[in-house]
Amino acid sequence: MMSMISAGAWTAALPPALPRRAGQRVRQFRLSLSEIMMIVIHFHQSGYRDFKDDYTKETQVHLRVEFPGDVRYSRFVTLMHRVVLLLWATPKRSVVTAQGLPS
Repeated sequence: MMSMISAGAWTAALPPALPRRAGQRVRQFRLSLSEIMMIVIHFHQSGYRDFKDDYTKETQVHLRVEFPGDVRYSRFVTLMHRVVLLLWATPKRSVVTAQGLPS
């Protein structure tokens, strides 16, 4: 059985930030980690073939109310690496087949 891990442990397990150039600003997140995860999950459940189309045509247009701290596509791509480990570690729930048995 998987043990519960605190939010602090997840934050400590995040990959380090990319190296900065001299004079580059340090920006604060405008999206939380859970919002970034939801946008990535939305892409995987949508019918779009590439992430850029989904983000620019769906998220930034139709989901602006749900994600008020929306950032530009290029900024979002730099933030996405922070949730890869979280999404990978999220347990997959069982998919129920037509017979009602988990696959």
